[in-house]
Amino acid sequence: MRYDSISRTPGSHLMSTPRVFFDTKFSQLSRRELELLHLLAQGLSNAEIAKAIKRSEKTVVDHTRRIHRKLGTESRNALLHEAALTGIAAFTAEEWLALIDGEIEMRRAFREDGKKGIKGP
Repeated sequence: MRYDSISRTPGSHLMSTPRVFFDTKFSQLSRRELELLHLLAQGLSNAEIAKAIKRSEKTVVDHTRRIHRKLGTESRNALLHEAALTGIAAFTAEEWLALIDGEIEMRRAFREDGKKGIKGP
């Protein structure tokens, strides 16, 4: 299964932006980790995720381990529970990647503003 071919739940386009971007613990995650979190929330196995992102299964395990450490979860079920609270699974791959890219750009802008002495919201 390719990552860009994941389908969404009917009516999910009506959902608002997930709280993931406003939650400080999720803001610790890198772009790749956010991408993996979405795939995990879709219920994909490590092997399916590895194929989707064109990386090894070991790389997926390593990224998942880092996500656990950053979010303070110890099991896949706990991680999936955290992801479910955000509404991540309702987004298509394209929607989710666009949201991630917007979030990364916003983080970059705030870092740049901070260097210039401009305070963010």
